[in-house]
Amino acid sequence: SIISLAIITIVSMPIILFVLINTFNLPEIHLPFFTIPRMIQNRYENVTTLFSGNVVINSLKNFIKSITMLIIQYDGLEWNAIKGYGIIYVFSIPFTIIGIVNEFTRRRKYCNILNIWFIVAFFMLFICEANINRCNIIIIPIIYYTIIGISKVIDKVNIAKWIILITYIMYFIMFEHEYFKREWSKYYTFSNGIEEVIYYVEGLDEVEKIYFPYSIKEPYIYALFYSQTNPYIYVETVQKKNEKGTFENIISFGKYEFYKNLNLEENHNNIYIVELDSDWNIDEERWDKIDFQKYTVLRFRK
Repeated sequence: SIISLAIITIVSMPIILFVLINTFNLPEIHLPFFTIPRMIQNRYENVTTLFSGNVVINSLKNFIKSITMLIIQYDGLEWNAIKGYGIIYVFSIPFTIIGIVNEFTRRRKYCNILNIWFIVAFFMLFICEANINRCNIIIIPIIYYTIIGISKVIDKVNIAKWIILITYIMYFIMFEHEYFKREWSKYYTFSNGIEEVIYYVEGLDEVEKIYFPYSIKEPYIYALFYSQTNPYIYVETVQKKNEKGTFENIISFGKYEFYKNLNLEENHNNIYIVELDSDWNIDEERWDKIDFQKYTVLRFRK
């Protein structure tokens, strides 16, 4: 157990140093194989109560909200969990509770890492504004306790294994049906139909500027990925809207410019990516217009 704790401490040391550096504004650490950086903004200060004016009240609110969220397994964000299904299916909670009680009432001669993990994660519920992805540190212990709980129920009632098995299979089938019928790209956090557009404009000649709509979350990520832009070119050419902000909004890099309001210019060297079926009132005899799944590419003819 001492060896296990030592390994955990060593492995977690870079994270601990990262928090210390960015909390107390210490210099970043450069090591031969990696760097522990000092960030422009500390995101965790914005989502925790440690730095709030009323720590006790806010911590209690966070805890109540987190426990409620873990019980109903839904935080209002459809991309984190589908309502009615949750993280491990809502009906699994009794198994989870049985597993927790079982693990913490058994006497053991050695240290159970998952129990320590759960205790630490449990106290984190007080300091973090709750949603599922911010509480994901507690999910693995919950899965473990749920399995233990199922095992204990089956040990007591043998026929229960078939009821539990059939129930999980039914929920899995219903979840799969619900998941795959949804149009996830309707959410601001996801988008599709960009890959083929980027591949197309990257294959065009005589291009100086590519204008891409800022209608999705951080579109520059998609443009970087699908265009396979050299990272050195990105660093040398990137322009940011708020360099000192918590999130970087990229105005442009290389040939790409990201717009919210666009004025079309009659310039053959400019490529305009616009949302499909948007009305730009252009003279189609003077413009090339190529439609894709969700976007249209416009280019003024020579």
